[in-house]
Amino acid sequence: MKKTFKMAAFALCGMAMMSLTACLNGGDEGQEIRYKQISNTERAVIMNAVKGNYTGKLYFIKSHIENKYDSINVAWTITADTMLVINRFPVKAVSGLVQAGTELQNKISKADPAEVKMKVQLPSYLLEDYYTKGYYLANPIAGEPIDVRCDDTNGKLTFANHIETRNFQTQRLSQLLEQNNGKQVVRLLIERITLDNQTYEIKMPFYLKGDKQ
Repeated sequence: MKKTFKMAAFALCGMAMMSLTACLNGGDEGQEIRYKQISNTERAVIMNAVKGNYTGKLYFIKSHIENKYDSINVAWTITADTMLVINRFPVKAVSGLVQAGTELQNKISKADPAEVKMKVQLPSYLLEDYYTKGYYLANPIAGEPIDVRCDDTNGKLTFANHIETRNFQTQRLSQLLEQNNGKQVVRLLIERITLDNQTYEIKMPFYLKGDKQ
């Protein structure tokens, strides 16, 4: 249980570390928070900023033993029809988070890259200050589990729209895309991996962080 608390706390720290909100200047203290409804024209502005090809890294917690982030080079695309496409998602990144024997972890570490596709949902409302400064948010929507192949074993990798982390209190994380000045961060949530009809819980965030090409 103590290990779970430490992992959850580390994941929550990662949220702040990976976020692009640090690029924003803070508003005036006491300033009224205003939301704006996003019109079709403004949705087109957001989509034009978000779509494109990106290169960067996938950041993830290395293992339950080593509470530190590791990273793997990765490329992805946001298409004009609002799809997030990762042609070669590094499935091996989950290997250290599978609480099983080293034999299984080694097998997952040899997993082939897998194709991931998710619909990206643009917001209906956004903070007015965010929109003015070109800081945009969207939500990747998890679909059906994706096919994976680990060494000689077929399996499934399941993403989730939401997960709950339990630190000192329960906190709910959601999948999230952030965009600001050509930089993009995508928080993806992996719920579990299934191999040989055995399910292994992951329930951790993974972060794409990169630049528009």
